[in-house]
Amino acid sequence: MQQRDYLKDQIDQMAKVLATLLANFLGLKSSGNATQAVSVATEQFTELLHWNPDQLLSMSSEELQSFVASNGLQEEHVALIGRYYKEVGAALWNEDEPKATQYFSTGRNIISAFEQTSQTTSLSLTLLAGELEQLLKSDT
Repeated sequence: MQQRDYLKDQIDQMAKVLATLLANFLGLKSSGNATQAVSVATEQFTELLHWNPDQLLSMSSEELQSFVASNGLQEEHVALIGRYYKEVGAALWNEDEPKATQYFSTGRNIISAFEQTSQTTSLSLTLLAGELEQLLKSDT
């Protein structure tokens, strides 16, 4: 019972950290400097969660599945991470379109990795993946 409560607390804590990181990024982005906002967010991810979001950009599907499983990511976590990649891509679109496309693609791929790992489908994740797919299609 105590172990289950501890795991639930850890999951809740990670969700709070991810939500805070996303909110911080959105706040910095609204100030007009997307590159600085991405840099600060990357530092915060590395410091607080001990992983660099830029590393996920080059991961294969199998590596993303392993990342999802090894970090115990839940639907809420993946939704926040996917939204982060969507927002970063949107922020970078005018400055670095290829990099923005990479962020959109990674957001979509981490959602897919979660769905394959958990063998579940979520309406909110499906909608977010669809938004990311549309952004990718608008690139071509």
